[in-house]
Amino acid sequence: MTNDADQAKIVLGFSCNNDCHFCYEKDNRHLPDKSTSEVKQEISAARKKGRTKIHFIGGEPTIRADILDLISYAKKLGFKRAHITTNGRMFAYPKFAKQMVASGILEVVFSIHGHSGKVHDSQTNIPGSFDQLVRGIENLKKIKFDRIGTNTVITKINYRHLPQIGNILARWKIRRAEFIYVAVMDQKNFLKYTPLVSKAAPYISHVLGIGHKHGYRWDLLNPPMGCYFKNYFGSNISYGDSKKEEIFVTLANAQAIHMASKKKVINYIRAKECKDCLVENKCLGIWQKYLDNYGKKELRPIL
Repeated sequence: MTNDADQAKIVLGFSCNNDCHFCYEKDNRHLPDKSTSEVKQEISAARKKGRTKIHFIGGEPTIRADILDLISYAKKLGFKRAHITTNGRMFAYPKFAKQMVASGILEVVFSIHGHSGKVHDSQTNIPGSFDQLVRGIENLKKIKFDRIGTNTVITKINYRHLPQIGNILARWKIRRAEFIYVAVMDQKNFLKYTPLVSKAAPYISHVLGIGHKHGYRWDLLNPPMGCYFKNYFGSNISYGDSKKEEIFVTLANAQAIHMASKKKVINYIRAKECKDCLVENKCLGIWQKYLDNYGKKELRPIL
């Protein structure tokens, strides 16, 4: 949830106990996860380069048997802040939630993709995953751990429910949240899950407004185009490629596949309509893949 240049990102592997239809790492599931030794080498390398914050991601980091050891190891090496991004299911177990906090984790970012079990679970492909996520957050709240963030992938399935998701986050007092426009590789799933920006924008603006009303920092990440978000540039729009976290890798091939698949989807270009737009210097343009599939009829330069 942070763009700090002082933060190192550690990709633990691609194994996951969810099976999200839109996940751009699905094709990487067959790759072996990093060993404990490999991860510790990366943690050590990051610390030697002066990093003081560390962010563990996957796949799903919490299903690793060594996750508590890895967090403790990072803290022993002098990392001041340790973060983790998770689907939250393991935190449904009170003992695990307490152990994670005791290990030294400072912030937990939960992935929530619906306002109900019906919507969330239909995307994770795991019945009960929403209920486990909710229990996980509640378990952390019970032990007075409140450095909780969230991310939500915006899809055709959930975009109409973004305000409802926002109301849930507000009830939980989630101060940092990211709403990430879905990015999928294959053509069939792109059309199945990627909503038209013109249709999704009112709901996105609504949920960002809920965050603003409460004084929270909720961001839209990687919109396919910025035309519909004039009021949010400079405050609530961010682009993943601008993040300054350095990714430390030993499984270079696995990470190369991961980054290559993402870049094939999120490839921005400038359309001729962009040149007179008032946010042209802040907006990256339009996704090439979005343009190829939906054309540029939605482009509305802000004048």
